[in-house]
Amino acid sequence: MGVREGSMSTNSTLLVPPAPPWSAAAGARTLLLATVAIVLAASTVMRIAVGAGEPLWLDEAWTGVHSLQPTFADFVREVYVDINAPLYYVVMWAWSAAFGVSNEALRLPSVLFGLLCPALALLPSREIGWRTRLVWCGLLATWVPGLMQSQEARCYALLLALATGGTILHARLLAAPSLARAAAWAGIGALAILTHYYAAILFGCQGLAYLARHRGTALRTWPAALLFVPAFGWMAYHLPQLATFAQATWYATLSASALPWLLLYATGPAPLVMIVLGAGVPGTLFGVPLPSFRTGRERAAAVLPWVVGAAAVGALILVGAGFLRPSFTARYLTIFVPGLLLAIAAWVAAIGSRRAWVPPVALGLALAWATFWAVSVGSGWARSMNFQTASQHLAEAGAGTVIFTWDNPSTRTLAPRHMAELGSFFFRRAGGATRTVGLALQAGDDPNRRLLEAAAGQPNAAILWIYDLAVPGTAAIAHPPAIAEREPGWTCRDFGRPPTGVVACLSGR
Repeated sequence: MGVREGSMSTNSTLLVPPAPPWSAAAGARTLLLATVAIVLAASTVMRIAVGAGEPLWLDEAWTGVHSLQPTFADFVREVYVDINAPLYYVVMWAWSAAFGVSNEALRLPSVLFGLLCPALALLPSREIGWRTRLVWCGLLATWVPGLMQSQEARCYALLLALATGGTILHARLLAAPSLARAAAWAGIGALAILTHYYAAILFGCQGLAYLARHRGTALRTWPAALLFVPAFGWMAYHLPQLATFAQATWYATLSASALPWLLLYATGPAPLVMIVLGAGVPGTLFGVPLPSFRTGRERAAAVLPWVVGAAAVGALILVGAGFLRPSFTARYLTIFVPGLLLAIAAWVAAIGSRRAWVPPVALGLALAWATFWAVSVGSGWARSMNFQTASQHLAEAGAGTVIFTWDNPSTRTLAPRHMAELGSFFFRRAGGATRTVGLALQAGDDPNRRLLEAAAGQPNAAILWIYDLAVPGTAAIAHPPAIAEREPGWTCRDFGRPPTGVVACLSGR
């Protein structure tokens, strides 16, 4: 019996279904996924490589000082003297007990926190659409200050990750209030405040947004607020020390000329990209498709304005305070960046729902901006005030006793032993026999005279004087370094870069 050729063809068609027609939506999603994968891979390389191997700078040395404390009681004593919140130092003290205090060991947690931050944006969330999450992930991955923070032994990479998690949990809480969701949000908020006290501004604004949106329902979840008690309890304990720091001024008040720079710091070139891309999309208002915000068909359209608004209002409060008193520096904006970048991500995603090429192009431009920074600025962005190299120079020259001072108005609150803890870090880490004497300058002091007096009679005396001429109240402004000119036999070398100075001096042998 034969089988007709036509029936064989029919059966084969049934066994192997025809390929579905190409879907433009599927293609757009694949293109966006591929773009995000490229962005993550490239930014990971930058996060790990750019700045690696550079000496620790002054603030990182403080982290090393805390991490090197032999007992928990010593650790708590040093952390109390510091102006910063304690959680990052707790993490680093425990980490260093296992992995040591080398430059690489001190910076590795920041690398890990930096990698965690954009990964959090990819967590499934009904409150934040998939396209928005992908763009948000890419923007967080290429935020240039975040790349810098990943190679610094400081709290800001951890703070950025906590702020990102808090932003996601805030959106979930606004979408569907419950005690469990409120507790999760409050828990991460307490951790963020214990990482940096200005996080209280963000989570305060988020809490007010929650109360304004849900009123009675929000009040019924009040037990979650108890999770903030440890954070505010530590702040109350730390308040006397913070009050002494508040009496010193080491930042200038903000001026209107700083606003464009602050916008660039917080968002990169994103606002300009938004204008350029949005201008080419018809049927929109400034590039934003009106129906997605007017109809409220998705839960995201209802909660994202509250989430973004909390971050924006918090940032405005912080910046506004900087105009009133000298209390602000750009890195304090880190806590608000996830919310601000979420606004841009939602905007780009809204346009992307009509023009699939817009999100990949926006992320490509963000990656180009980050790459330009990595190539042109690279490792030397803010590490001119490092005294690791100067300490090595003095140790190799056989310095027996180093008189150390950090010439900054904030250090007038430090006891000499705390100043000595900072100045001796690199000597102690290296295991050398160099002794360090801390000198805390007071208002009106001439550092040249004070340092030379402290060095008199010390065996193999050396001087290490750190200052920043851009900081109001720095003694070196009124009394420039003149150690060698005032005392014959001394030789000095400046390891800093203007306007900073790291003056290392050796007495005549």
